[in-house]
Amino acid sequence: MDIIGRSIGRYEIRERIGEGGMAYIYEAYDPDIDRTLALKILKEEHCIDGEHKDRFLREGKAAGALNHPNIGTIYDGGSLVGVPYILMELLEGASLGALLRRGPTRKSAVGLKIAPPLADALADAQAHGVGH
Repeated sequence: MDIIGRSIGRYEIRERIGEGGMAYIYEAYDPDIDRTLALKILKEEHCIDGEHKDRFLREGKAAGALNHPNIGTIYDGGSLVGVPYILMELLEGASLGALLRRGPTRKSAVGLKIAPPLADALADAQAHGVGH
């Protein structure tokens, strides 16, 4: 599904910025409050299976209940032509994968810098019944 240039409600879809195992990530824009967001939309091949759709929406709902400085904020969620999506905070910077690909000497420095806040965020999520 090509959604670049389309809108979901008031949100304008700008470009695809990433991809995970189950979903694509797009940059979206909310003109009402002049904010750039991340749109996570389930890949079409996973929409055939109701279990994947339900899991995706459950994870979005559970993450939306979290409030932690090291966990991205969920702003909205819904469905576009039967394909579930989540609108969330867009975080700037390199991905963890990109940081680790910079080389073995960077891995330990990156790990020492991100491990404590990552562990804190994971502990908070688990304390609220959210696992990934």
